[in-house]
Amino acid sequence: MILSFPHPKNLQDFETLIKEIARFKLGGDFENYGRLGQKQDGIDIFGWARDRYAAIQCKHLTNETAILKRS
Repeated sequence: MILSFPHPKNLQDFETLIKEIARFKLGGDFENYGRLGQKQDGIDIFGWARDRYAAIQCKHLTNETAILKRS
């Protein structure tokens, strides 16, 4: 299945999009981790999914590509 989304206007919109995709794909509850400019140790979104904690780092790779990587 291919999903299409409008191009985010800023970093906050991009993180919101990734958070919603994580909720959809992993079925958990996710929130932003910290605030812009705060030390976050590479974590942008943090939550609970499938009986364990999950942390997501958002990276802008190209104008049209985003990857949701599970570790």
